[in-house]
Amino acid sequence: MKNKRCSNIGHIIRIKFHFADILPCSALYYCLVDASWKNENEEGGIGWSLYSKEGIQKLQGSSAIMSTNSYLEAEGVALLMAVQQMKRLQYHHVPLISDCKRLIDELNQYVTEKTITGA
Repeated sequence: MKNKRCSNIGHIIRIKFHFADILPCSALYYCLVDASWKNENEEGGIGWSLYSKEGIQKLQGSSAIMSTNSYLEAEGVALLMAVQQMKRLQYHHVPLISDCKRLIDELNQYVTEKTITGA
């Protein structure tokens, strides 16, 4: 179950959903990725968790990372490290799920532009 905070009234609403409902049919696993960032002068942290499509945690990893310039950069490092670990552990075609909408939007825009321009 996921919590969602409504900014206009300050209450938490519980939304019940399963990641399996939003995964591609061919996906056997999914990976949740997150980063922790305070400021550009302090180390951050990253973490990832690999789950079966049934929601059973299979693996997890975490690490301290050198300071980054922004939360967006920290989230990007977390995503990159999760991709590297999935590849190293020989998990293929694993959807990555992040709570950083801006990073996902930027990546989707890059993929769309690359597809349109053929670059």
